[in-house]
Amino acid sequence: MNEDITYTGLGFFGKVTASISHELKNRMAVINEQAGLLEDLVLMAERGASTDFERLKRVSNAVKQQVARGDRVLQNMNRFAHSVDHSHCMVEIGSLLDMIAALAARQAGLKGVPLEVVPAAPAVLTTAPFMLMNLIWLCIESFLSVSKSGNAIELMCAKQKEMTTISIGNASVDGKAKDVDWKPAASVLASALGAELVWDYRKGLMTIRLPNTDMRRVSGRGRQDENCRKEE
Repeated sequence: MNEDITYTGLGFFGKVTASISHELKNRMAVINEQAGLLEDLVLMAERGASTDFERLKRVSNAVKQQVARGDRVLQNMNRFAHSVDHSHCMVEIGSLLDMIAALAARQAGLKGVPLEVVPAAPAVLTTAPFMLMNLIWLCIESFLSVSKSGNAIELMCAKQKEMTTISIGNASVDGKAKDVDWKPAASVLASALGAELVWDYRKGLMTIRLPNTDMRRVSGRGRQDENCRKEE
């Protein structure tokens, strides 16, 4: 099972890294285009043409917007990279869903399917963040296999007395619900997390049920890692 998890994790890491590199490349392409426009404006001014300050402002704003977008991509990449720093740690599930939705946005966008995180009360849980994100990613991929363009996949979480639930759903799968291509690796990851997967095909809803008890303490697998969130 460990080999399966390792192989799946490497694939997940590779897909996310590839997606991030595409996003950064797009941002750089736009910035390069705006730099070329600035060169043209400078050349025109050197030849005696009047300076179009409004156009300069638009170019400047366009560059700033792309830098801001690129910075957000890098922030998510940094958080994602640090998710492997500790095998287990305390995680705020809502923030984790925000990050995985941002990381998967490009892949979902290629199919015209928005990803929406439903606001919820804070839900803190001790778990393996990288494996949990991998599991959620696989569920999103499965929904993308049948989701209709324009119909959002919703991600939500809820903290209950004995468990924390993460739900991934898309009501538009209705008639195709039984044809969802569930990844076999999802069951392996769920088992490693001590979680239960519950598929309600009538509602088009997959729920991940995670015990609030730290599974390592139950099995004697060591103490809790600290300082899970580590950003540079």
